[in-house]
Amino acid sequence: MITPRPRRAMRRAAGEGFLLLYRHSALDGEPGGTTVEESLRLAKALQVHWLDVFDVSAGRGEGDNLSIPDASAPEGTHADLAGRIKTAVSIPVIAVGRVQRRAVAERILGEGKADLIALGRQLLADPFWPRKVEEGKEEEAVLCTYCNFCSREMRAGRPIACPQNPHLGKERG
Repeated sequence: MITPRPRRAMRRAAGEGFLLLYRHSALDGEPGGTTVEESLRLAKALQVHWLDVFDVSAGRGEGDNLSIPDASAPEGTHADLAGRIKTAVSIPVIAVGRVQRRAVAERILGEGKADLIALGRQLLADPFWPRKVEEGKEEEAVLCTYCNFCSREMRAGRPIACPQNPHLGKERG
């Protein structure tokens, strides 16, 4: 049973000015693994007791194509999962998974599948993507190719790197 105690402890530690966000793999793709139905029940329970935002992902997080989709996956690949969770909760939901174009993000938001979009590898390829999109210069953005080189480097214990962004990891403050 999920109780309010974790929320109180986290609130005390973080303070009132922070949102309590939980990233969840709504479907791990493993036989006997996490199902969407289980994830729906979990999301409902967590929102009651302690969660402010539910961040929906998929896969095992071990470099599998479900958790780190490559170029063969459709754009916005986990948006439907986020949409399923969104129908079950009243808190904001985040969608993630191969979003690199404004039109895709706006479609996901417009269809009510999510309240927010998380960008990961696209921001490694071009950390200025949000600014370029906001300024109407999306065509100038360097797009992630979803080759997963960055993921392979991290799993191998090497510094993160991106073939699209040779400056990644070498920035100066």
